[in-house]
Amino acid sequence: MSKKKYKKKAREQKNEQELSEKADLVYSKKPINYFRYIIALPILLAVAAGVYFIFSAYKTNGYFGFPLDDPWIHLTFAKNLIEYGSFSYFKNELVTSGSTSPVYTLLLSLLYIFIKNEFIISYLLGVFFGALLVYMMTKLSLLQFKNFELLALLTSVLIALQPKLNLINVSGMETSLFIFLIAASLFEYQNKRMVLLGIFLGLTIWCRPDGFVLWIAIALDYFFKKMYLGKNRKVSSEKSKSHKEIITAFSIALIFVASYFIFNYLLSGSILPNTYKAKLEYYQHNNRTLFLEEEILKYFTEAEFIVIWISFLIYFLVIIRSIIKRESNPYLVYLLFIFGLIAVYYIKLPFTHRFGRYLMPVIPFYILIAIGGVKTIIDFIQRKTFKRIGSLANFIFIAYSIGAVAMFLYQNTKITDDFIAYCKYHNDRHVAAGKWIKKNTNETDVVAAHDVGAIAFYGERKIIDMAGLITPELIPHLNDQLYSDYMNDYLTKHKVDYIVTLRNWIEVVNDKPVYSPVNEFEFLEIFKYDPKRTHIQPREVSQRNQAAIQMLQNGAASDALANLHQSLSLDNKSSMTQFLLGAVYETLKDYPKAEKYFNTAIELYPEFAEAYFGLAKINFELNKQEKAYHFVTKCLELNPDYAPGVQLKSRLDGLLNKK
Repeated sequence: MSKKKYKKKAREQKNEQELSEKADLVYSKKPINYFRYIIALPILLAVAAGVYFIFSAYKTNGYFGFPLDDPWIHLTFAKNLIEYGSFSYFKNELVTSGSTSPVYTLLLSLLYIFIKNEFIISYLLGVFFGALLVYMMTKLSLLQFKNFELLALLTSVLIALQPKLNLINVSGMETSLFIFLIAASLFEYQNKRMVLLGIFLGLTIWCRPDGFVLWIAIALDYFFKKMYLGKNRKVSSEKSKSHKEIITAFSIALIFVASYFIFNYLLSGSILPNTYKAKLEYYQHNNRTLFLEEEILKYFTEAEFIVIWISFLIYFLVIIRSIIKRESNPYLVYLLFIFGLIAVYYIKLPFTHRFGRYLMPVIPFYILIAIGGVKTIIDFIQRKTFKRIGSLANFIFIAYSIGAVAMFLYQNTKITDDFIAYCKYHNDRHVAAGKWIKKNTNETDVVAAHDVGAIAFYGERKIIDMAGLITPELIPHLNDQLYSDYMNDYLTKHKVDYIVTLRNWIEVVNDKPVYSPVNEFEFLEIFKYDPKRTHIQPREVSQRNQAAIQMLQNGAASDALANLHQSLSLDNKSSMTQFLLGAVYETLKDYPKAEKYFNTAIELYPEFAEAYFGLAKINFELNKQEKAYHFVTKCLELNPDYAPGVQLKSRLDGLLNKK
């Protein structure tokens, strides 16, 4: 930097300092001596929000619950670790690296020694780390905003009231711990305490593999300041001083990572957990354009962020300006982390899961940058309206604070309804299925499922995971076109006794479920597995069949027919495809073909009540009333509550009685 530019920069900084001292801005007063008491407020708000979510669900549903099935995966590992001394998914037999977050599982197991209630220990950990996150973000905000304590307070209050973060705190997942470790790492990095930085960076990987994004963000930020800003003597000297320290930090972190890789390799023969490989295999072909539009842009600009994203964009431009002018900006590392995490998911795994939980780690830093934008706006107004000292700036700060807090409070009530509904959803399906398995199957029975959380935890049976999280040898085949054939053979070979599926995920045909806890979408069904009868239908066939149903309902019978014949070419063993073909031909009044496909459906699945009704309807249309009566009677023997069958039998009773 030339002497002339250096003097100009010093003069600008001096003017800004004098302006701040003269102005009577609400947020820029000298340190408040009672601030240490006020700062407890956001921590208490985070705890209160967790309690509010928990007891709202309990009051409505009458029980505790989780809005996801995954928490019971962590709990199963934790319970087996304490009861059997093994990191396994069934007693000490299924040793595997099926937990994404071994450090979170370990914490659960420590609490499980003293508290046997799965919900309480999960809630305690989630709310505790949610409160710790608020505390750490308060410290980080104070570091960024220096003596502007009310800006730091506003940041921490918004994080404490952030609806998505409050929901995830009581979801039973490791996300709260992960975000806290990220915040702690960034605080130690900004504070230049490199030993603690190394420890926290190492722990992020033990919590989630995508913690590597934070490593990259910190490394890029460091080398950017060292190399790109190298001409600035002040910046250069600062970086030279900490060069050995940053190496120390990453060396410590690498020790943690090496142990993490060894842990996974010893359990499953791979340096990363099964969950990472399985989800990567399953979701990597998702539409990336839709991912950017729906799961990124919409996610970060929806109602609860309406007062956040504009100020974020303003400070984003400030960061870009500082890069162009070769000025150091402490917010750059947060921006690198935000865009880095989004980029990694876009490239590797274009899927954010329910509530967008994979992107939640960026939310606190999204808010922090946004408050930096608010400060920029107010400082600009302050400079332009210096004669009317601070009144407009104060008004904007207060209005923004009230608007943001009010919006977050309102959105908390809305997302609480989602939390309550999803807790009920999983209790009515997965928890009910697990308890049924525990009560109605033998201890030696083997159960196959694709959602293995609550079913394994409550069922206490040996599990084969059709999604590959616990059964890693299935992962390479997840996207095979003939995965269903492979799975049918695999289940037979491993002597599976029961299979549990959500019908819209993996559809089982040619068999009748022995238990289905709810008669509404999504249908969860338990089948007594019989290799000669029970048939897993290919995913593409299920998708084509559903599309055909929509076409038929919209009057496009010929399109439906074409779709179903393609399904038949992929899998001719599906009674459902045969039945739907019969239904379409019956609509087209091609009764011989309709009868053919209904009969084939019954051959594949002798207890197919709807197919018998199809035959009854054809014979009724052909005025073969006795034959129609025979088939509708058979239909109602299999399913007495089938309404169309009841109506047709009633009509036939009247007609035959007249005869």
